[in-house]
Amino acid sequence: PRDSWKEDQKKLWALKNSSITFIRMREDLLRIVKDRKIPIENLQLPDDPHPSEIRHAILGDLLTPYFLEFIPARKSSGAR
Repeated sequence: PRDSWKEDQKKLWALKNSSITFIRMREDLLRIVKDRKIPIENLQLPDDPHPSEIRHAILGDLLTPYFLEFIPARKSSGAR
């Protein structure tokens, strides 16, 4: 995670809309990286600043609880 994330956030005009919820993941991401001893260079692609597979997986895990409320619960099929 770049140290300049707050500056990037200020540039996003869409976040100025009060109906948008900003999900803060940076602290949790840094904690997971530290706990799992993941080298920072493994969080982005080698020749591209996009997130690596590892970082995508971590971000997915962090975002999941926020989206579960929007996914309808599946009804049991009753199959035995």
